[in-house]
Amino acid sequence: MPGWRPAPPGALADFTAGAERHDPRRQPPRYPNRLGTSAEVRAILQAFCADPRHEFCPDDISLLDGAHLARPVFLTPDRTTDLYLLALARQHNARLATFDRHIPTAAVQDGAASLMLLEA
Repeated sequence: MPGWRPAPPGALADFTAGAERHDPRRQPPRYPNRLGTSAEVRAILQAFCADPRHEFCPDDISLLDGAHLARPVFLTPDRTTDLYLLALARQHNARLATFDRHIPTAAVQDGAASLMLLEA
């Protein structure tokens, strides 16, 4: 069975952004199906990293490098993290596992081949 790689720690900012800082007077959290508090998400990530199939994927590309983006027009503020992780997966011959069916794979060179859509 092939190994899998979690996102670099800095990329988890979007994932945990609404976990503890949600103000009910503002708009609803962007991720209503979040996994819990930052501490709970950290425990889940630690369990993933303890799995023997885990492989570290270094955070070593730049979206400013034209070799990664096929269609830079898709690089918008709300898609920067998604496209970075997809390009990072491609660079390391891995796949980005996600529930998000709205990632524009055409934005990244061979993006569709580097994406694994999970079932909820």
